Amino acid sequence: PAFLQSKDGGLGLDVAADGKTRKAMKRALIQLAETSVANLEGMRLDASEFDQLLTPDPVRDLLRWMDDPEGIRKEWADEKWDAFCSVCVTEYSFNPQTDGELTAAEKIAEKMGKWGGVWKRFEESPRLYPHLPDLLSKAAPAQMELLPDNASWPQTSKLLESNLRSRLTALREIPAHEAVTELQKLEKSHSERRKWVWAKLDQAPLAMSMEHLAALAKMTEKPIGGATIQGMMSLYMEAAWQVDAKVLKALACVRQAEDVKAVISAIRSVYLPWVKDAAARFQDMVEDSSYPGDNVDTVESIGIQDGECLMFSDGLRFDVGQLLKDELEGYGYQIALSSRWASLPTVTSTAKAAVSPVSHLVAGRGDSQNFEPNVAETGKPLNSYNFNKLLTENDIQVLKADEMGDPSKKAWTEQGNLDHKGHDEGWKLALRIDEEIQSIVERVRSLFRAGWQKIRIVTDHGWILMPGGLPKTEMPKFLTETRWGRCAILKKSATSSVFIVPWRWTDEVNVAIAPHISCFKSGMEYAHGGLSLQECLTPVLTITHTGERVDAGFDDIIWRGLRCKFKVTGDHSDIRADIRTKASDPATSILAKEKKVGEEGMVSLLVEDDRYDGTAAFIVLVNKADRVMAKTSTTIGGE
Repeated sequence: PAFLQSKDGGLGLDVAADGKTRKAMKRALIQLAETSVANLEGMRLDASEFDQLLTPDPVRDLLRWMDDPEGIRKEWADEKWDAFCSVCVTEYSFNPQTDGELTAAEKIAEKMGKWGGVWKRFEESPRLYPHLPDLLSKAAPAQMELLPDNASWPQTSKLLESNLRSRLTALREIPAHEAVTELQKLEKSHSERRKWVWAKLDQAPLAMSMEHLAALAKMTEKPIGGATIQGMMSLYMEAAWQVDAKVLKALACVRQAEDVKAVISAIRSVYLPWVKDAAARFQDMVEDSSYPGDNVDTVESIGIQDGECLMFSDGLRFDVGQLLKDELEGYGYQIALSSRWASLPTVTSTAKAAVSPVSHLVAGRGDSQNFEPNVAETGKPLNSYNFNKLLTENDIQVLKADEMGDPSKKAWTEQGNLDHKGHDEGWKLALRIDEEIQSIVERVRSLFRAGWQKIRIVTDHGWILMPGGLPKTEMPKFLTETRWGRCAILKKSATSSVFIVPWRWTDEVNVAIAPHISCFKSGMEYAHGGLSLQECLTPVLTITHTGERVDAGFDDIIWRGLRCKFKVTGDHSDIRADIRTKASDPATSILAKEKKVGEEGMVSLLVEDDRYDGTAAFIVLVNKADRVMAKTSTTIGGE
């Protein structure tokens, strides 16, 4: 065991050792100093960490030099530069001084002999060397098709992405069954590219999206079956919801306009006919029998008990509810997922009150023009103020986003903003799904930490998302009192050929429902209010505290130079620690590898690359299921 400490303003050793060991440790101190690690007083190194300091790392030095030749040469003293060149000549048959960085780029791309190990190190942590891809681009030969391994060159990935983009864009011109075949062929051709380093560097977004597009194509080959509404519901809950989820995942992979256009073309080619047919079939079944959801004659409030918090999440579609369930299970909670039919029409003003514990105290009026019900006793409109007042008067706490309430009583809280973002951003809602899920997860965890024993998540409605726009159905304005995207209130004397249903809160109001997935307005990518499984079948998640470990935290985070030390609180068995620039993305780790938390909960993490000094990042704790258990923001090297 050795301690590095400050002596008279300089670096020194506090260890009894023989001369050979002290020389080795002195070299380690010099190496630490040269990599800009400051303030070493009190730093303890375990055996493996100290061994890393004693062992030179020519691969890291070579990659750092290739990434910034001029900067590294200025940084290193002449003695270190000469030693580096000597190692390169001996180990890699290459002289940085005379051969230059372009020759090094050629050699690393060829991966011959020991250069293969250098390439592998780059593949493992490519973000540590941000300028190396540009260097490889400059070094690439003109006739790349003659090389045996084109995957090393960024131009190859760009060319293949361009070809894939053209093929996907062209899908909008062909029938769905042909598009399915084409997508499966494209997946076979491009799946290998997801393993390339360029995918890690976000330079192959279409190859990443292809995984989800191919799965989407395969699943849309088969329509949702079932001879009854119940049969359709069961098939959707078992598997068909994944079709909707794949659409979101495919869109979430792309950002650039030309890539988005290509992915949208692919989605519309196979998803549009599938979801349109499913909605039309569901509407036919409802018209032939009846809607299975509640109505004014079957009012029954959702029950709630002491110690239970009812969490309302606006627009939590069934597929997103499934993803939320998966995320929560990673924290050790016991979760029961069930379903509930949304009230009609499937809009917030109608359906939110129906999933509350006070729905029996709500009523509708025949002259309503905005789908907003009233407080039954007073006739006042059920706006946010009156809704919360009604809850409070019935001994149900209304908790704001940062309030925990009294866990021994009943509570209502709201979390999640999917519906608002869908209306505002259209297809870009797909980019927000993960952050919305995380916001709900964090709220659930905070409530359990505050002492709540049961949390039930409910929602008002789902939605239809069709990038590129939903079809339009004409509905003359003179026939309606109010016209929304997927529904409208008909005037008393008006008739229409579209499907008509009674309003949830009174059958005196007739609601026109747009056919299949169409809208009464043009240009809408996101909409709800109609009749489809995506809008009507909503998730209910009942979450209970099982007594298992569901929480981990940090204590005494201290930076000493580029080393971070802290203690993990709570049960830290099978927990790993990492430092990332994006908390939920392991590809953004800036460590050589994650580190398992020790028996006493102590962790020591070293950022080897001093270019990250001063960078904003996150310290994260990851469980054995690779889920982030806890995170905290930090600045590399300290404030």
